[in-house]
Amino acid sequence: MEASSIGPLNLPPQPFVPNLEKVRDKLVKRGVLQPSPRIIHNLRNKEIQKFNRRQAKEAAAKKLPPLPSDAQRREIAEESHFQLIKSEYRKFIGSGEREKLVGKPWEGLEKLRLRESSAENSVHVGDRLNPEHLKELSDILERERDKFSWLLENDIEIQEEWFEEDEEGKKKWLPKKRSEAEAIKFVYTKLLAVLGRARKPKEALRVFNSMRADAFTYPDMAAYHSLAVTLGQSGFLRELISVVESMRVKPNNARNVKFKSWSPELEPDIVIFNAILNACVPTCQWKGVSWVFQQIRSSGLTPNGASYGLAMEVMLKSGKYDLVHLFFDKMRRNGEALNALTYKVLVRAFWEEGKVNEAIEAVRDMERWGVVGAASVYYELARCLCFYGRREEALSEVR
Repeated sequence: MEASSIGPLNLPPQPFVPNLEKVRDKLVKRGVLQPSPRIIHNLRNKEIQKFNRRQAKEAAAKKLPPLPSDAQRREIAEESHFQLIKSEYRKFIGSGEREKLVGKPWEGLEKLRLRESSAENSVHVGDRLNPEHLKELSDILERERDKFSWLLENDIEIQEEWFEEDEEGKKKWLPKKRSEAEAIKFVYTKLLAVLGRARKPKEALRVFNSMRADAFTYPDMAAYHSLAVTLGQSGFLRELISVVESMRVKPNNARNVKFKSWSPELEPDIVIFNAILNACVPTCQWKGVSWVFQQIRSSGLTPNGASYGLAMEVMLKSGKYDLVHLFFDKMRRNGEALNALTYKVLVRAFWEEGKVNEAIEAVRDMERWGVVGAASVYYELARCLCFYGRREEALSEVR
């Protein structure tokens, strides 16, 4: 007899049969010694359902995803093209030689001409001026001595104690030396600034507390500014408020207090209040904004542009979009200078509200007022347009 060429039959899989002995053992362990047939039947059906669900999950995991359609392929290609343009745009705005480029898409023509006409890269290098230009200025002042006599006249009373004689008998400027207490306080204040740049608020707070323990190193306004900015950027709101309260109170157990009339109490200024607003941003403490503005006015101060901008950021982070627009209107009514960061927050608020046309109008309003927009404003607008499927308009904004 010839061997059959027909392969093995694909028989249906055998149905799952639960082990009833294991089911009974589980019931005995749970205290059910004589289960009824109805209980056994229900538990058998549950075991079968568990097995079927497990098999369905394994089959879904092994199943390959379907091939994308033509429309999906075009969408993937457009998305990859947009990501490529986005990466090139970021390289463009992050380049170290960006001042030497022809221009930026967010700059007006007048700003571009002004930058091209000024040789800022060759005149200002770091924190120093070009010495050749200083020599040229010295020669001009020397030639036009009569014209610039008001600049060169000696209206300062010079004392002999300010100079010392060297070995050749020439007098040299003798700078005033700091006392030991001033030097120690200067080192502590500088350490606070270094810790702030390193984003180490806890270490800065420990240094600050050690400064308050000694009258020689007791913090001045510069130290309070440095610590307040550090705590505000890190979102340490409670610690910052306690520091502000300690400014107004004379310490009880400070060392090296020489005079009973020693009074180191200080009142917080607008820098410290702005640091409190900055600390409210990551913590979403939008109710604290009104308290800060009340404290500013009760201290006889006036909120500046940074105060309104930080208040807008707090409201944006907390989802209070109506208050974002309210503080923007207050900022404009009070005559504060509107900057690019303010418009960035406004565009982001319109985006999250779903008001795309209002976001575009906000950027156009920024350009009409002559505010030179930073790259982040146009980037935020481009993200908003792409989110709502208007990619061609987004490309036109960043070009």
